[in-house]
Amino acid sequence: MWHKAAKDLSAYSEAVVNVMDVEGFPVSVRQVAPRFDPEQGTMPLVMPAALRPTEGPASLLGHFHNDKLWALRAMLIRGRVERRGEVWTFVSTEYKPRSPWRQLKDVKRAVEQYLTKRGLGRPKIAYDVIHRLFREAKSIQDP
Repeated sequence: MWHKAAKDLSAYSEAVVNVMDVEGFPVSVRQVAPRFDPEQGTMPLVMPAALRPTEGPASLLGHFHNDKLWALRAMLIRGRVERRGEVWTFVSTEYKPRSPWRQLKDVKRAVEQYLTKRGLGRPKIAYDVIHRLFREAKSIQDP
């Protein structure tokens, strides 16, 4: 059942698991060389105890972009984390492959909902400041 998710995830050398800690704050932990089981939809996790993760809802994000933040690719598997003995395990519950265009549309909708819910308008971007800082940064000489 999880073969498509496993195939898509295999395109990434790393993935990020997002969970909650015991106080309800989000925790993200990079998983190097993810080993996703396509039959069970599960993956063992490396979760540092110092982060105090807790069982519950989670997501597994595979993403890539180049040094200039272009060539973006991403995929997301929804699920939960469970403690199985001494091993934290990601258990998949949903995977819907999305095209990059669909992802951008979803992000735009989420931003609009966030702003509307809080009665906020779109922030004004100070492009003049950004361009000035860029010019200043280009003029810095390495010692």
